[in-house]
Amino acid sequence: MKQLWHDYMINSKRWQESSSGWVDTMTKSKENKAEYEKYFKLTENPVPYRDWLREKENGTTTNTTKTSK
Repeated sequence: MKQLWHDYMINSKRWQESSSGWVDTMTKSKENKAEYEKYFKLTENPVPYRDWLREKENGTTTNTTKTSK
């Protein structure tokens, strides 16, 4: 019985770590999408989301603000 408890605790800890990582990933994704939405609304010729995200991760994002007409 002692071994079963030990296995349960290891599995429980592993599950908690992986679910925390998942939550962190989903939170970051939500934040990125909100940031992209702002970028999209303020940019004259916005790049597609995937390109924008790649540029953001590389530190090369450029913004050209839309002008009012």
